[in-house]
Amino acid sequence: MLRKTLMTVTLLFVAAMVINTLIALHYKWPAMFDAPGDPRTIMRDFVWYGTRISPPVPGLLILTLSGILALHSGWRGVLATLLLVVLSILVTIAAAGEPAGLPPNDVPQVAWFVIGAIGRYAPILLITLGVAELIRRVTKARRGRNPAPSNESHGDG
Repeated sequence: MLRKTLMTVTLLFVAAMVINTLIALHYKWPAMFDAPGDPRTIMRDFVWYGTRISPPVPGLLILTLSGILALHSGWRGVLATLLLVVLSILVTIAAAGEPAGLPPNDVPQVAWFVIGAIGRYAPILLITLGVAELIRRVTKARRGRNPAPSNESHGDG
């Protein structure tokens, strides 16, 4: 159940970021961090730099793939879950540096509220769920290696 929730929140976050990307591309809002910042090249730049309100394409692809692979048991699932936690920490830090206000636009306020809430809280939820899932996996692995002693008596008779 925890792994499915982790995947669902990841995909919801990615979907919100894709919507953010489409909005930013429509309004030609350039990337804000380590990018040329030229609105004329936004279509080309967003692939590697993201936009003013969304991460770059490789980041979205890695998040999506990690969310799906987190469903797997074994080392693939552990690695994917760990990657989700690390990326979510980075997204949370990056979001803290995003500009507070947006340029004028025609996007309904309710849409900004929903997308903003997902963008703000999904990474924090992913960190929490990811850490809980990693703890669950470690606990399960330890139980598998050290089975609990049974209560059966081992008498001679």
